[in-house]
Amino acid sequence: AITAMATAAVSVGKALYDSATATAEYGDHVDKMSQKIGISTQAYQEWAYVMDIAGADVDQLQTGMKTLSSVITDAANGTDSAVEKIEALGLSVEDLNGLSQEQQLDLVISSLQGMESSAERTAIATDLLGRSATDLAPLLNMTAEETEALKKEAEDYGMIMSDEAVKASANFKDSLTKLQGTFNGVRNSIMAGFLPSLSLLMNGFSDLIAGNEQAADEIRAGIDGLVQGFTEKVPQVLEIITMLANVVLENAPIIIQSLASGLLDSLP
Repeated sequence: AITAMATAAVSVGKALYDSATATAEYGDHVDKMSQKIGISTQAYQEWAYVMDIAGADVDQLQTGMKTLSSVITDAANGTDSAVEKIEALGLSVEDLNGLSQEQQLDLVISSLQGMESSAERTAIATDLLGRSATDLAPLLNMTAEETEALKKEAEDYGMIMSDEAVKASANFKDSLTKLQGTFNGVRNSIMAGFLPSLSLLMNGFSDLIAGNEQAADEIRAGIDGLVQGFTEKVPQVLEIITMLANVVLENAPIIIQSLASGLLDSLP
């Protein structure tokens, strides 16, 4: 029974870890890309669903938003060519001034969707959204009403992670990166001490094959170095293992009690 519980606990633990990692990967991507585009995490996830339905990639908004922001800034500064690009869409600089980047994007996309599909619309979209306009064509072929309905659908069906969940995902990803970096650092520190001896061994084998006299001395020196290095590093490795074991043993009763309570509470 104990063996079965242990096996089940390991399986559940791995499943939880895999699920947490997958969730964190997605949440971290939402966090980073929403900042790059300049929109909220909720808006990014809504647009992601809309574009997925339309067969487009939400990350293309990064390039489009960069071009659009540049055009709006130039128009606000009085650049005639930028003003003309905005007016070609039926908007004015005043319509966009004072809006957030998220609101500016919504307004421009809905205005483009309100135009008939034509070479003129493609040209205007390219002027305002840059090269991403081609990739966003499926989105522009939808109506503004369809777009808003899909955004609401994403919300209603629980597809939107909250800001807190997205932040927690980013923090988890950062913690995992730190753990991996620490592990790699310790590993590199330990293995670096063996590299000179391993180099001597490889040189010794090369000289042995080539029939050089110093081969035996190099191989002997390499082996001696490995043995000495192993003797020096074993206490460091054992210390890490011992500390880990102590932490696990200290918390084992709590872990077992929590697992037992969770299993019992979940039974019908």
